[in-house]
Amino acid sequence: MNLKDIQASWQRKKGLVFVFALGMLVGPFVSSYFGIQVTSRTARADLHNGIIDLQASLCDARARMEVKEPGKLDWSARRDLATKFSIMPGRDKGDSEVESLCSNKLAG
Repeated sequence: MNLKDIQASWQRKKGLVFVFALGMLVGPFVSSYFGIQVTSRTARADLHNGIIDLQASLCDARARMEVKEPGKLDWSARRDLATKFSIMPGRDKGDSEVESLCSNKLAG
C-alpha cells in the first residue's frame, strides 16, 4: 500500500470519522435530554424519594396501630402522631420529610 492509496482511503473515510466523533460528543447530551439515560443525580433523587416514602409508610402503619382512624383527628394531632412515629430505629429524631408525608398518609 503506497501513500496515494492511504490518502484516497482517508478521503473516503474522513466524513464517517467526523460524523462518528460528532456523535460521540453530542450523543450523551441528546440521550440525557430525552430521558434515555439516567444521571447519577436523578438516580440519587429517586432513591431518596423511595426511602422517604418507605419510612412514611412505616410511620403510617405504626401510628394506625395506636389510633385506628387517624383521618378523624385534626391537623395538629395528626402532625404530633406523625412526629412521634417518624423516628426510625437508631435515630434521635424524625426526618421532616417523613413527618410531612406520614401526616398526609394519616389524613387519607
